[in-house]
Amino acid sequence: MRYYKSTGGGGGEPGAYLEARRSPKGEHIMNTKLVESLAEAIAALSPEDYALFHESLVLKTVRKTPGVAGGYACIRQTRIPVWTLISLSQQGMDEETLLRNFPGLTSFDLLTARVYYRTHTEEIDALITSHHSEEAWDEV
Repeated sequence: MRYYKSTGGGGGEPGAYLEARRSPKGEHIMNTKLVESLAEAIAALSPEDYALFHESLVLKTVRKTPGVAGGYACIRQTRIPVWTLISLSQQGMDEETLLRNFPGLTSFDLLTARVYYRTHTEEIDALITSHHSEEAWDEV
């Protein structure tokens, strides 16, 4: 069981620990008070702090882990590379189809992939090109 320290928003006492539970099927259930507290804290940020929060969240959502998915930038703790999502999107796959084909992802994950792409365009375009080249297919 994980516990998160409350900031006092959403009805929780400041510093109180709020429980993040699991359902009988083992699915993660976020404490409603914690979610409300986080939403209030985010809404209260200045524009500069909100931009910093957004950047930090993107950096934590997209990860490069050596030995996982070729070390490419992936969404959260999945093995789904950003370049794959961007490539499929560029080929015409819409968000609904991406989410259906990658059920572990959320709309926010796809937004994060697009934000990462905008700030790392060269990296992602080079990966897409290399994976779509004839040489890459010959090596498989």
